Amino acid sequence: MKTGQIDLFTRRIRKPKPPSEMALHCAVADTLRLDIAPQWIWLHCPNGELRDDNVGRKLKRMGVRPGVSDILLIGPPHGFVFALELKAKGEKPSQSQLMFIAEVKEAGGHATWVDNYKDAIRVLDEWGALRRKISVQ
Repeated sequence: MKTGQIDLFTRRIRKPKPPSEMALHCAVADTLRLDIAPQWIWLHCPNGELRDDNVGRKLKRMGVRPGVSDILLIGPPHGFVFALELKAKGEKPSQSQLMFIAEVKEAGGHATWVDNYKDAIRVLDEWGALRRKISVQ
């Protein structure tokens, strides 16, 4: 039996669309708010929004750079840096995002990208960033 949503006009069953990138960001942020491990800190880097040219120039002058991963974490025992890039299902990171991931790794940090919630939680768990084991189906 097929599962999904029935189109009222064609009577065909449509598969639901995968969650948007924003939904993935919010789900990961909600999880970190509720379950970040002790001595860890995190932030979401809001680089991707459209801004007018004047604001863009100002932010660039202040040090904002393209490609910085969406979620940045600092964890024990010595303030290691962790960077997690989040993409919508089936999307790939840009060249500047891949370059940032490589730079973090080269500097001794941990960095990767994922395109779904299950993998994001798996990575955060592997890094030790979560207080408890979270099971995602």
